[in-house]
Amino acid sequence: MGEIRFADVMRRERERLNRERDELSNQHKELEHKLAEIDRELGRLRSRHDLAMSAFKFDEASAMQRRIDALDDERRAVAAALPPPQPAAEPPLGVVPALARPRRSRRRR
Repeated sequence: MGEIRFADVMRRERERLNRERDELSNQHKELEHKLAEIDRELGRLRSRHDLAMSAFKFDEASAMQRRIDALDDERRAVAAALPPPQPAAEPPLGVVPALARPRRSRRRR
């Protein structure tokens, strides 16, 4: 039987983990792309809905609203599949300048 070497096991494990990481990264990018597409479509539908409402085309507007609601549900599902966004890093703390008090003007006598 062949001898199993630690270096070979580690190499195979590293390759497996790299493939897994790449796969997860690709899935993440696909979900972000799909979310961006849904957001664009929602913006387009909302503007058409507003135009229909302002033109008193209520039947068309209600049909748009149903499509908007369906896309909103789809957007929530896609957004739930994504990891939560990382909070923005807070700016470093530093010295806060003290405000000078306004000077009184001197009256000349």
